[in-house]
Amino acid sequence: MNFSIGSSACYIAVSQIIKRNELDVELHISDDKELFKALFDNKDSIEVDTGLKFSWRELPERKASRIVIEKATNLRDNSQWLIQFEWLIDVMVKMKKTFKKYL
Repeated sequence: MNFSIGSSACYIAVSQIIKRNELDVELHISDDKELFKALFDNKDSIEVDTGLKFSWRELPERKASRIVIEKATNLRDNSQWLIQFEWLIDVMVKMKKTFKKYL
C-alpha cells in the first residue's frame, strides 16, 4: 500500500514480502535523484530523529530511489499480526514526521 507524505515527488510504501517473511516500509522517490541526494546529505539527522536505521538505495540504474527499513517476521502467524501492524504504523508515523521536514 502507498501513503501520501505531502509531496508529489515521493510517498511511503508498505509491503509484505511473503517469500522472505518480511515487512518493508520505504520512502519511494519516483524520479528525483537530487531529492535522494539531499535526503542522503541529512542521513545522520534523519536516522537520529526517527530512531531508525535505513537502507539508502539510490538505484542509479533506475528512475526510482528507495529509503527502506525491513523487519523479519512470521507473516503467516496471525497471533503476531497486531505487533506487526503496530510496528508498521510506528515506523510510518516516524518517517512521515521526519522526512516531511526535508521535502
